[in-house]
Amino acid sequence: MDYKMSVAIVSVPKRYNLAKRLQQQFSLLGIDAKMCVDVKYEGSWWCHRKAMEAIEPDATHHLVIEEDAVLCKNFKELVYQVISVKPNEIISLFASREQKAKFAWAYKRGYSWFVNDCGAPGVACIFPKDKLADMLTWCDQTCPFDMPYEDSHLWGWMKTRGLLTWNPVPNLVEHGAPMNSSFGFNNKGKVSFDFIGNRNLDIDWSKGSSCDQERVFKYTTGQGTYEQYCKEVKNG
Repeated sequence: MDYKMSVAIVSVPKRYNLAKRLQQQFSLLGIDAKMCVDVKYEGSWWCHRKAMEAIEPDATHHLVIEEDAVLCKNFKELVYQVISVKPNEIISLFASREQKAKFAWAYKRGYSWFVNDCGAPGVACIFPKDKLADMLTWCDQTCPFDMPYEDSHLWGWMKTRGLLTWNPVPNLVEHGAPMNSSFGFNNKGKVSFDFIGNRNLDIDWSKGSSCDQERVFKYTTGQGTYEQYCKEVKNG
């Protein structure tokens, strides 16, 4: 099957130059990335949602990526390899140093993946078209805009649907500005534990492509906000 990935970049006005540079990098790869800029600072979820809605009609997959992301060498070739191995799954192209034990687990077994039970950081996520449509519908019905963060919506939807997050090892994307968060969540540890960078790597993405049968790791970012929101709604 042939796959087509559309791309939308999440940004705010003060980081517009970063977004424009990333858009130009995609252009050099022959990818027309759309810009979704939160000009009124309406919030993280608002802008990520706009980026999710920007999927192209003929796309099979959609990448939502933040403006401070850094692409690895040979990104386009590698990202389509990743999609072809796990075409029906949510794929996070970035995983932080906080998940280093999961990388180590994959290295020990010679795997090119590890799997989380649900949720993902918002840096760079690939959605199959049908799952993205389902997420947006679910969010409209379950978690309106007063729940502020995209990772909370993502965690809640994936938990409800029983979906897993597939993480390629090494990462195709780096978080380029971990100490310059738009919302003040600065953390120097929010960088990839193993980013491909400029390395020329021949990766067999089929290795570990069934690792969910062996181990599924817990992932909690977004869980607290989602569960607190549900509690507040229940209590009126």
